Amino acid sequence: MLRGAVAAARLRGPGEGRAAARRCCGTARRREWVPPTGRDSGIVAYNSRSRSKEPLVLAAEGVATWYSCGPTVYDQAHLGHACSYVKFDIIRRIMTRFFGIEVIMVMGITDIDDKIIKRANEMNISPIALARIYEEDFKQDMAALKVLPPTVYMRVTDNIPQIISFIKTIIASGQAYATSQGNVYFDVKSWGKRYGVLTTIHPDAQDEAVGTDKRHSKDFALWKAAKPQELSWTSPWGKGRPGWHIECSTISSAVFGKQLDIHTGGIDLAFPHHENEIAQCEAYHQCEQWGNYFLHSGHLHVKGSQEKMSKSLKNYVTIKDFLKKFSSDQFRMFCLRSRYSSAVEFSDESMDDAKNLLQAISSFIKDADAYIKGQLVCAPVKEDILWERLANTKVTVKAAFADDFDTSRAVAAIMDLIHHGNRQLKAVTKDAGSPRSSVVYGSIISYIEGFFNDLGMSFGEKQVALGGGDSALLSSVIEELVRFRAKVRHYALALPDAAAEAVPMEGAVGAKGAQQEQKAKRQQLLEERKPLLEACDSLRGDLAAFGIHIKSSLLLKTKHKRTYKHTRHVPKAKLLLFFADTVEVHGGVEVLWKYVEKAAQILPLQIPEESCTPSDAVPHTGSLEHMCRRMCPYSKQVSLHPQAQHESAWLDIDDIDIDDIDIDDIDIDDIDIDDIDIDIDIDIDIDIDIDIDIDIDIDIDIDI
Repeated sequence: MLRGAVAAARLRGPGEGRAAARRCCGTARRREWVPPTGRDSGIVAYNSRSRSKEPLVLAAEGVATWYSCGPTVYDQAHLGHACSYVKFDIIRRIMTRFFGIEVIMVMGITDIDDKIIKRANEMNISPIALARIYEEDFKQDMAALKVLPPTVYMRVTDNIPQIISFIKTIIASGQAYATSQGNVYFDVKSWGKRYGVLTTIHPDAQDEAVGTDKRHSKDFALWKAAKPQELSWTSPWGKGRPGWHIECSTISSAVFGKQLDIHTGGIDLAFPHHENEIAQCEAYHQCEQWGNYFLHSGHLHVKGSQEKMSKSLKNYVTIKDFLKKFSSDQFRMFCLRSRYSSAVEFSDESMDDAKNLLQAISSFIKDADAYIKGQLVCAPVKEDILWERLANTKVTVKAAFADDFDTSRAVAAIMDLIHHGNRQLKAVTKDAGSPRSSVVYGSIISYIEGFFNDLGMSFGEKQVALGGGDSALLSSVIEELVRFRAKVRHYALALPDAAAEAVPMEGAVGAKGAQQEQKAKRQQLLEERKPLLEACDSLRGDLAAFGIHIKSSLLLKTKHKRTYKHTRHVPKAKLLLFFADTVEVHGGVEVLWKYVEKAAQILPLQIPEESCTPSDAVPHTGSLEHMCRRMCPYSKQVSLHPQAQHESAWLDIDDIDIDDIDIDDIDIDDIDIDDIDIDIDIDIDIDIDIDIDIDIDIDIDIDI
């Protein structure tokens, strides 16, 4: 997913000094880092540009501009990626929560690349379809790890015109050249000793390229000529696609211009990726220094190996597989125990250490809480010592974070505070009647929980992993709770059948009056039962905070109890939608539905004649981009089936969240139900409740 050659061995030692000023694009000579002008943030950070710790000075007071290299989306992310993104998420949270800095972060998504094209060909789908699948997969993984999303994601394929313009400017400046084969390369030799900001590599005048159309072997591609049958874009140099390094330079420049405070990525990206980014941007902007601070995270090593976790080495663990065994808080604690820039060894033992730390913290909070409530009787507490320890801990934590985001020292200070807090909680058998020191323990609990919450951990007893037996018991309790909620919700949504309650009346006027009376009664019932629905929704939201997500599925029932199976045509009708929680459809496929305030109706999808290849999928034609645009507002989680081909896709909507549909965004005038064609090829029966009513003014209010 993330690419780059190993750069740690190539990073140089401390710099020999700094030049006060220098010409923008003068003669080729070695350049040193120049401290930027602006506002001191109060933080000192290790800067890969200067090879030393430097005061973090921001161009705008209280605001940091930050570009983060994102994933190349051709496969699932693994723990090596997770370690880097979680560590930088922790740094971002430290800057915002402890130093009051607003972070504006942009993350580039590489959605066209050699690996993407190769994998797409293997799966017989379009590269863009593949990239969308794994882009969404990456975002879900980051959410599961509680990594804050950037201010904005930017895809390479959405910025092709900007990339072409960027390349043209570099060519015009004399730092790039086009070849007869349709490739464009950055001329590293022309950049002289300005190349090598992050590494000791310099262009060699005698270094001639062999077997390629490059002038020199160190020249790198800005634009790659298209190969036969390969996705490409039209450019002044012929059909092709961007090189890897130019993507991040263009995207970051499009948002931040020539002023960028912070650039981050794994240490393996320092060379060649970040080195080439610097050369491209400084050539484009004709500036002295682009990217004031480069922060690099250390590798994640597998225990007993000096090699980083990598797909190419086949020694990786996917994020999804990891989270089946450990929690996101346990992994975050694992990351907190080392410096972000240091290599760290991953093993079950190191994860157990992180788990034990969380258990110790949770036990202290539990005991302190019991003491405050009077449930734990202790000897008199020496409050003055605890107040002093708490004050010292706050100072130590702030100083640790200001020193290159030293999370290990900050966590050690927290654990020392807990140690002294536990020493004072000495249980006694008889209450001597002495007053409890509830305030100091309340302050300690508040500070500790706030500390971990600020770093992205929803801390408390509920976050500690349970044992096997307790886990099974908890699962049973949750199932009963969800089942009870479903019954309450079903009752709240169940309305009297208009036909069953109808009283025969003579004449159209009488019938109309009865209908109005029934309508008023149904609306009254909905209003009376609204608190039940709100309570169900509140419970659903509260459980989601604990990582328990209640899914809703669509059930359609017919008055005549007729079952439609393998049909292509549903008659013109108004369809009443009822929702049942935790209903699992075999194969996990449901049609994407719209419902509106007046009447819940089916979204008119255009379904092709051909049968589905997977029996549990519903195909949807139209451009992939258009399809995604239409789906996103109505479903929380939609993934594309891997067998999707080119401009078609399979809708795999296991986790569609009906309760999250915003009916305010749906225009009833845009829904045409005169001719609804649905091709369903699945192995289950779908009951459809067809309520045919000549009166088109029937108003059915469904409160979800």
